[in-house]
Amino acid sequence: MLVPALGAFYFASACGLDTPAEPSGDYDYVAVCTDPRTGERVEDDQCASAPDDFDGAPDGSGATTLLWFYMPAGANHTAPPVGQRVVSGAGSYATPESSVGAAPSVQRGGAPREGGPITRGGFGVAGKSGSGGS
Repeated sequence: MLVPALGAFYFASACGLDTPAEPSGDYDYVAVCTDPRTGERVEDDQCASAPDDFDGAPDGSGATTLLWFYMPAGANHTAPPVGQRVVSGAGSYATPESSVGAAPSVQRGGAPREGGPITRGGFGVAGKSGSGGS
């Protein structure tokens, strides 16, 4: 019955509880978690504390922070498998920015562990999404 489901939705909304949002699935960039010292892709959950906004410049602290590596979607790029190095010419550690208009959409995480093509439309709901830019 539809009425109880709608009632639960409105109750959750009124109480300030977050209801899961369905991602749009149409991303300009897909990011994989990497160790910038080695260029090796690591498990995406290891980037939980990685900065979402990064200008590509080292902070001088010598910290070994894991970073997101951003690759354009729909540009015939391939995400490396976990344990393999990212190809430096295939993307950037700097958070993508738009020169005009709205900030590009970014999916952080969710690329297949075994690697594979990065296509527009993303990889599903497992990733952390957000918009890049400043």
